[in-house]
Amino acid sequence: MVFIMTTKLAFFDFDGTISVPEYLVEDEIKIGYPTVPSWQDYCNAKGKDAYKTCRPVKPVRRYADKLKAEGAKLYILTGIKSEGEVLAKWEFLKDHYDGYFEDMLMVKTPEEKLGVIKKVAEEEGVLLHECELIEDMYPTLLGVLADGIKATHISQIVAEL
Repeated sequence: MVFIMTTKLAFFDFDGTISVPEYLVEDEIKIGYPTVPSWQDYCNAKGKDAYKTCRPVKPVRRYADKLKAEGAKLYILTGIKSEGEVLAKWEFLKDHYDGYFEDMLMVKTPEEKLGVIKKVAEEEGVLLHECELIEDMYPTLLGVLADGIKATHISQIVAEL
């Protein structure tokens, strides 16, 4: 007997997973979070435009298309540390992923992601092994595996090109 695992709920990390982390600092594009000025200061100063220089990760978008076509509900599950970051992430979703995601769920630390997945799964009546976290940080992925949640690192998606 063969069991086919289907993803009913997919949770996508934001920075480095659905978005290429490119930020404008002093008229120069930098990869990753700028250290000066601090990331939160940057987001608060730029507001909804903080992610304007970021681009969507096309293989991840195709993966989202595939999961959605198979009937999965898609969520963003992201760390947030400032109000400016929240505004910028909503704007990025509107510009690049309009209609893809049910909601953007926000946590303060990566360790909180497991609890959020469990809560949404319970509310939706979905078993944990029918949930998937798509993420760029291995420690976060390892934190959900023990509970039976499918853990997909972005490199697995990009490597399938």
